[in-house]
Amino acid sequence: MLDRLEEALNDCSEATRLRESYTWAKNERIAVLIALKRLTEARQEAQEVMKTDAKSGAAVRNFADTYYLAGEIVTGRKILSEAIDSKRFEGVELSILYFARAFAEFRAKGDLDAVIRDYTTFLDMSPGNAPAIRNRSLVYRAKREYDLALRDHLA
Repeated sequence: MLDRLEEALNDCSEATRLRESYTWAKNERIAVLIALKRLTEARQEAQEVMKTDAKSGAAVRNFADTYYLAGEIVTGRKILSEAIDSKRFEGVELSILYFARAFAEFRAKGDLDAVIRDYTTFLDMSPGNAPAIRNRSLVYRAKREYDLALRDHLA
């Protein structure tokens, strides 16, 4: 698996070398760095993308993930919440932030009601998204709200 991640990292690096403004490839490179646990490097690159593309929800998500994965839950939560509240993001970029915050909060054993609200907001923006429906079902199950968990599971 490590070889495949290194190969993906090289591919993303080559894509951004060929086209410096290729934000998608930069964000994918950051996600690979996170998977490789190279959090400091990923954090620095995410900050650079956020400077050059202020509306990249994926860069904010990646930046926050470096904090969540380092155990700095409060900082990760603050980054995502401030981005959502900033009104800088809309559409897909905003939905990325809601999904990221819900996923990270559930993983960090955060406020389950807030997690459900974020997944519901995301699903309002991206109806039928199977991972979000499945994840919200897991949260309902964690809250022992089995009827709602089943409803999502069967959706």
